[in-house]
Amino acid sequence: MDIKGEINSEVITIMSELMQDVIGKKSVEILSTRCSQDENISGKAFAYAFAEEAQNILGQKGACAILKEVGHKLAKKLMQENPQDKWDSILKYAVNDFGYASHIETEADKVSTCNCVFYEVLAENNLQPTEHAICWLGWGLAEEFLKPLKNVKRIQWVNRDVEMNKCEFQYLMT
Repeated sequence: MDIKGEINSEVITIMSELMQDVIGKKSVEILSTRCSQDENISGKAFAYAFAEEAQNILGQKGACAILKEVGHKLAKKLMQENPQDKWDSILKYAVNDFGYASHIETEADKVSTCNCVFYEVLAENNLQPTEHAICWLGWGLAEEFLKPLKNVKRIQWVNRDVEMNKCEFQYLMT
């Protein structure tokens, strides 16, 4: 499945606004300023640099927690804007619309993010999925949707299926 959306200025603005609710407007401005030195930077490169800079300032765990919370907030926003009978479809394709991955697959006991646009850069930097804060945004998005859809408490990263190009998370019910 091709990725139709892209990480563009509109997507960056949405994420920045949601992040302001978590760490404040001034903090987001500082992060954005540090990442926008190159005016021709792509949205994907900007998003990765933004998460990287967040890690530099807040530490890896802090940046991961914050971006996971931004993912939660994005899911809540999407759920509020759409009827509940559309949530499965929104979960599946929101990452595509935003340009982050092709789709999210849900199964009986796990959920997978498929064809993430950041996996290549993670591999180039010898990082496993979830070792970089950028991964936690999608984690938070999926987790928040799955709470009402599958009655899960949280999800936990299990592994990267390199052949199928997807990151797998198991459901945690307690």
